[in-house]
Amino acid sequence: MKRKHFLRTLLVIFCLYIATGIWMHLHLHMDPKNLEIHAHEETRLDDPFGSKMLDKCFDSDTWNFLQNNKKFQSLNQAKEAWQSPLDVCPVHVESEDVDIQMEKEWDKIHVGYPQFVLTVSGWVNTLQIKSWTPKELNVFIIPFSHQDPGWTLTYDQYYYEKTKKTLSLMVEKLVANPHWKFIWELVTYLEKWWLTASQTERQTIRRLIERGQLEIPTGGWVMTDEATSHYTAMLDQLTEGHQWLSKNLFIDVQTSWSIDPFGHSSTMAYLLHESGIQHMVIQRVHFAVKRHLAHLKSLEFFWRQGWEGKGQKDRMFCHMMPFSSYGIPFSCGPDEHVCCQFDFYKKKCRRGTEFIDALSVNKKNLETLSWQLWEQFQKKSELYRSNVLLVPHGDDFRFLDASEWDSQFQNLEKIMEYINKNRNMKTKIQFGTLKDYFQALEGSSRGPRYQPYPSFSGDFFPYTDRADQYWSGLYTSRPFHKRIVRHLQALLRSAEIWFTLVIARSLAQGKTSSPPSSSDMLTRLSIVRHSLALHQHHDAITGTSKAQVMKDYAERLHTAVMEAGNVITEVLKTLIFLPNQNMEPDIILQMAEDMKTDTSLPKPEIIDINKDRLILVSNSLVQSRHEVISIHVSRLDIEVILTKSSKPVQFQVGPVYTQGHIISDKQYKISFEADLPGLSAILFTVRVSKEKWKERKATIKVFYHANENFTEEKLFQSPFAVTRLELDHFHLENSFIVATFHTCNGKLQHVYSKLYGKGHQTEINFVTYQTGSSSRPFRDKSGAYIFLPDGPAEILPAYYLFTTVIEGPLLSEVWTEQQDILHKVTIYNTTGQSGLGIHIENIVSLDDKWNNKELLMRIESDIKPFPHTMCTDVNGFQLHRRKTRQKLTIQGNFYPMTTMALVEDVQSRLSLLTWESHGVASLVPGWLEVVLDRRLVQDDWRGMGEGLQDNLPTRSHFILQLEERKRSTVDLTSNLCHPSLQASQMSQLMENPPIITIVHTAHKGDDLLNMLQDYLPLIKAFSCEIHLVNFKTLICNESSAESLMMLHRHGINCDFPMLHKNCHSEGNFDLSYLTDVQVSDIMEMYLTGVKVKQKVGLNTPLDVEPMELKTYKLLFSGS
Repeated sequence: MKRKHFLRTLLVIFCLYIATGIWMHLHLHMDPKNLEIHAHEETRLDDPFGSKMLDKCFDSDTWNFLQNNKKFQSLNQAKEAWQSPLDVCPVHVESEDVDIQMEKEWDKIHVGYPQFVLTVSGWVNTLQIKSWTPKELNVFIIPFSHQDPGWTLTYDQYYYEKTKKTLSLMVEKLVANPHWKFIWELVTYLEKWWLTASQTERQTIRRLIERGQLEIPTGGWVMTDEATSHYTAMLDQLTEGHQWLSKNLFIDVQTSWSIDPFGHSSTMAYLLHESGIQHMVIQRVHFAVKRHLAHLKSLEFFWRQGWEGKGQKDRMFCHMMPFSSYGIPFSCGPDEHVCCQFDFYKKKCRRGTEFIDALSVNKKNLETLSWQLWEQFQKKSELYRSNVLLVPHGDDFRFLDASEWDSQFQNLEKIMEYINKNRNMKTKIQFGTLKDYFQALEGSSRGPRYQPYPSFSGDFFPYTDRADQYWSGLYTSRPFHKRIVRHLQALLRSAEIWFTLVIARSLAQGKTSSPPSSSDMLTRLSIVRHSLALHQHHDAITGTSKAQVMKDYAERLHTAVMEAGNVITEVLKTLIFLPNQNMEPDIILQMAEDMKTDTSLPKPEIIDINKDRLILVSNSLVQSRHEVISIHVSRLDIEVILTKSSKPVQFQVGPVYTQGHIISDKQYKISFEADLPGLSAILFTVRVSKEKWKERKATIKVFYHANENFTEEKLFQSPFAVTRLELDHFHLENSFIVATFHTCNGKLQHVYSKLYGKGHQTEINFVTYQTGSSSRPFRDKSGAYIFLPDGPAEILPAYYLFTTVIEGPLLSEVWTEQQDILHKVTIYNTTGQSGLGIHIENIVSLDDKWNNKELLMRIESDIKPFPHTMCTDVNGFQLHRRKTRQKLTIQGNFYPMTTMALVEDVQSRLSLLTWESHGVASLVPGWLEVVLDRRLVQDDWRGMGEGLQDNLPTRSHFILQLEERKRSTVDLTSNLCHPSLQASQMSQLMENPPIITIVHTAHKGDDLLNMLQDYLPLIKAFSCEIHLVNFKTLICNESSAESLMMLHRHGINCDFPMLHKNCHSEGNFDLSYLTDVQVSDIMEMYLTGVKVKQKVGLNTPLDVEPMELKTYKLLFSGS
């Protein structure tokens, strides 16, 4: 009886186990809400304007009105305002075939993950080697210590508690043991250690590198994030590192080691290769992609760019680590419970829930451990084509004390000796560096020099290490930080360019000394460079560090922003002084926008117009721009003129709103037109005018909900004409476009192009994803890294305070507020580039009521791409086409968007440009949804140990642009995308806004005019698709200066009209275009300016091929 009772109980338990497993399976992996992308929106595809049903404002049919309105269809005069000067397209580059094109390869990849696995129980090895054949092996064990410059501790806490010890012991232990080897990748910590190192320690490190015991792979200031960083900042941090290594260690870098960034970028591979690096190692790649490439024996490949031809064989050679992590348990082979034994310092191995002691090597276990390790090597080698094997040996913050150095190396030495002496094993094993490994691989008969290895193009986004837990949340996490990093990037670029031009002009004018404080200024610039470089770290710009660490980052950023502003004002002051004038100390320049604290957005200064005020506007781009400049002033009875010629400038007087939606009587927004040649600084004067301002006032229309708390009297009490919005919809227009909005919610609904005589639905909605539903307690939740929504997005409830329309001669704005979102759309009434787009700005402030929610802006267009794809930029350098795939779930279809995303069909294209990084997806054909902010209360099991609850009010800025093809040559199945010239130019304008400064002085009238000038050094603009990435000075003294000029030529899609005035496309730049400089030598360099490619003649134009980046070193000298 007891036995029957026991068996019956066992059966019940077994049945309950199976039932629970099935229930967990359905909730964890087979949730139909998650797998069916936007299931509830499939019905909306039949009615593209279906959001009216979800967010209904009124009953009238806006869209029938738009389609039948003859007024819009007759407005084609805009076509005459612009010209298309380029009859041929010199930069439309076609892609060549490669062996593995990642976007197409996704169609073949199975993304299944083992079931019934909870995060708390650990990760599962998805790459099994079931059989293997013994072979001769040449194994390189590569000791390392990965040390983040900020993550769970701050930069300084890590350095003083951990990193400093590792670096000092590295010198000591490698000197004492000449056959030990080590790699160290971070220059930022090496530089900090170097500052206090003795001369003996410095010389020792140089000798260790010369002997090949120590290698510095990559050589970047940090191990940069490759998803959300902009290519110019990625290059800056690489340049800072390479220049420091060249100056202090006298080396150039040959290999790259990128094991912790969350996905890997084709742009980074390009930057490394063009910096002179030939080999690289990567780690964090989607587990299913690794599994697929391993089956093809293609974990090592030549990484080519999509536009490069087959003849370019010297592309970057890439080694991909095969397993789930870079730690010791995941390095020697596929069985982590075996490899874990070879971590001789942690002393504990985990096998499932069981912990096993890790033993030191002795005579009793030497043979067993050696054969176990040899077997792991054999299994791992099955995944690669050669018999040369790379085995990393390290982890985060390892080798912190002498006992670990001794334990790891000495125990491994015993095993090495056994294996090397055992003829049956036929294996050579040694400590090595990456350089050692790649040299052996190149020399192997089965290496890439003698055997065919696959070519690859594409990138490795998004990343997941398990199931559907995609690391696509970090594309947006802590957007305030991401925005300020980009703000600093723009400021530093301007500071670098203006400083270089000051130095070059000073030398050319034959001054006996450098400009005042030039060496001091270069030191200050170096501090700002280091700050921007630090924030490209893969746990900094990503927002994936603890709150106290992010606070430390924010303080460093704020200091750098203020310092960059100080440098800019000082060098611009020098440039606008006439050459024969002495610098007046009582003339001071002040930034017109100030970032008061490390938690506040930059805000305009209120300029007191009690007398004539000089405003200096500078353009650091090398093309001319026609901009609308806005400042805040203390009075509205003003006018604006060009200072030097006294010519009147078109301007507009508009309101500034305070809290409660009341128009301020203390400040006003003045907007004026500015024609800015390339590399120019132009003076404007704002002065009192009792009459002219009246005809330049904006008018205001308001729609408000009667139940709100503000009174009608306050709402309409204003020096501006204020009326009610009465119609259900309204329009804003300029010479190029007509934008239509719903009155009750102020949201954009439709854009009609006068250029093309065609309109499109472009409906904006705000939506939210939620995570952590109580109905699915076993499902993991979103965190700083992971985006794991419960299901499809929900439209944000339609609760609006007001809609305000401000219309004026230069610009018109629509303001609306929805919950904690202040949403603004601007149309510029100008013939410049800015008039071609819809400018969108959101200020978002998420508090506790947003817990475990993610806020997105969705643009729903009627463009119908087939197949269902979008294009996103890769670090702002290039565009890749992304196919939306149901098997990747909602979160797996989000990609990083650094500058641009677009959807297109054979006729039309919608581009969305951005100034800061976001996650973006196109889950319904023709739609784009962009993540604005995330607030999450829990950790996501990836090591940070906390959620995201330190949200700050954050501004996001977009430009929406619609274009029609003039010819249909598009291949919507190609991975290659290019922006139109119009979109490319507009993106550059957005990323590099004019710098506005206020001139403070007691001088007046002719006295002042005789001192100052407009600065206009270019006699001819650069080619319209050439971008001056940077112009940075490395060295300056009394007689000469060395500077790096970095140029990028954009690839352009010429299916679209090139509506750009005064544009030429020669693809080169002649230094004779620059006046007031004297160049005595030019050399083409590898990108970071350390290694010379070739000498260039002084009268030779500097050529840049489409899509390419080039660096030239210029030597400036005196006359």
